[in-house]
Amino acid sequence: MLRTLISGARAALARLQTLEDGSPRFRLHDDWWQLLLHAWSSRLLIAMFLINAVDASYAYFIGYAPLPPWAMGLLTSLISMITLWARVTVQKKLAATPPKGNNNAGT
Repeated sequence: MLRTLISGARAALARLQTLEDGSPRFRLHDDWWQLLLHAWSSRLLIAMFLINAVDASYAYFIGYAPLPPWAMGLLTSLISMITLWARVTVQKKLAATPPKGNNNAGT
């Protein structure tokens, strides 16, 4: 029974990873490293990660947080909203080379 469940899960995962024509559903952009380094959405996600890490570690190592919890939550929420805006906005420096192949998520 476990083998049947595992083989069914593998088949479902294979269907999720490929489109009807057999091409991969998700594919990295050709210049993914340049996008990761220069896209504002990536920079903002890193900033949000660092803020969350500082928020969690201050209370653990020092015993108090430099900002109240509501302020850290507000700051994280604002950065996440700005990150979403930066993710859907085209950056002219990075928009010069469109991705090759099928990069949609199965639509």
